This record gives sequence, structure tokens and C-alpha cells, in this order.
Amino acid sequence: MLAQALLLSYLLLEAAFAFAPAAPRRAFVLSLSVVALGSGLPWFVSQLMPDLFTGVMALGLALLALAPLPWPRRLLVGCITLMAIAAHASHLGTAAILGLAVALLAWRVRDAFSVRVWAPALVVMLGLLATPLAHRVTTGEFYLRSKLRNWVKRRIFLAQEAGERRDKRV
Repeated sequence: MLAQALLLSYLLLEAAFAFAPAAPRRAFVLSLSVVALGSGLPWFVSQLMPDLFTGVMALGLALLALAPLPWPRRLLVGCITLMAIAAHASHLGTAAILGLAVALLAWRVRDAFSVRVWAPALVVMLGLLATPLAHRVTTGEFYLRSKLRNWVKRRIFLAQEAGERRDKRV
């Protein structure tokens, strides 16, 4: 849980230095306070749930696309973002949509500010491989989409069938 809090704090600090260079420390404290007091972040950080990593993924993709980071920090932000994408299967679709939004933004506002498309695109593509690898490590199966829905349907069907057999015996 401490690691989750540190990862998110690091990304917020990078965002403060990138997007508020005049007063980054003040921006960091303000953003951390707003997120801690105005959202469910303290709850998600205190749980071992992948839901926290949805925001981490979005913030990481925004930093990769918009922040002028030197390559070692860009690599660290990319690794954190990739881990956030692989944390939950639904994050891959969200990351792909955000990556598409970054590409459209770069195409639409070419001269307004520099949008770096290659880093978010690379992280999303690596997420296509990292997500099933994370499933392989945790469940033993290599897949992109969970088979849980089919499992639940099968369990409901078997329970109904068992109930019908029990009713016939009575």
C-alpha cells in the first residue's frame, strides 16, 4: 500500500514540475490535498485493488504526451504507466482510447504545444503484451479478457440444474 501511495505521489510531483514550473512544490501540495480530500484516493490507496491504477495510468499517459521530461524520468513514468495498464484488463481499453485522444490532440493542435505521441503509443502497445503476461503470472492463463463472465454463467446454470434435480426427487 505504501508503494501505491509513493507511485501516485511521484506522478503528481512530476505533473507539478511539468505543468506548474513557477511554483511546483505549491502545486504538488495543492494537487495532493485536492485529490486526498476530494476523491476516493485515500480509500483506494489503502486497499489492494487495481482501481487506483486507473488514475495512475491516465496521469502517466498525460505526462508522457505533454510533459517535457528528460529520458530517464520519461522511462520511469513509462514503466509506472505500463504497470498501471497491466494491473487490470479494463485498463488496456481505456489506455487505447486515451492514446487515440493523444494522437488526435497532436494532429489537431500541432503548433499550440508539443505533444509527444510516440511514448504513450509505445506504452499502450507494450500494454497489449503486458496485460496477458500479468494474467499469466497471476492466474496461470494467457488472455486479454477475463473468462469470469462465462464461469459465473456456468455456475448459475449448474446451480439451477442441481435445484431442478432436487425438486424432481421430492
